Amino acid sequence: MFFIFLIYSVMDHNNKLLPEVIEVKTTNGTILIKPGKILYIKAERKFSVIVFDDKSSIIVFHMLKWFEKFLHPPCFCRSHYSYLVNCCHVHSIDHSRIILNGKISIPVSRKKIDQFKETLKNFHKVAS
Repeated sequence: MFFIFLIYSVMDHNNKLLPEVIEVKTTNGTILIKPGKILYIKAERKFSVIVFDDKSSIIVFHMLKWFEKFLHPPCFCRSHYSYLVNCCHVHSIDHSRIILNGKISIPVSRKKIDQFKETLKNFHKVAS
């Protein structure tokens, strides 16, 4: 049986609690990660790849839908069917791409671009 260990300490603008750390299952066992260190999460079939702000990455045994339960707007937003992006690392956005700090390009779908822009605006309201 797998238990999810979360420490909640930060609230977003909707008074939802955001986790300070999340516990994820990897090929090397279970580890704790800080959501603030995540640049983005990419879906890879029934797994996900978490890419961190130091450009390192890990493969985890969770799908994006699982992450969305804990990493929700305005801090995280789904930009595409395969991507969940940390809004605090967004540098710019255009009609088809999100550019993260470090010049990392992430696709944004036509269906999700308006929602992503609105979430990004809300994030900046909360952050300021």
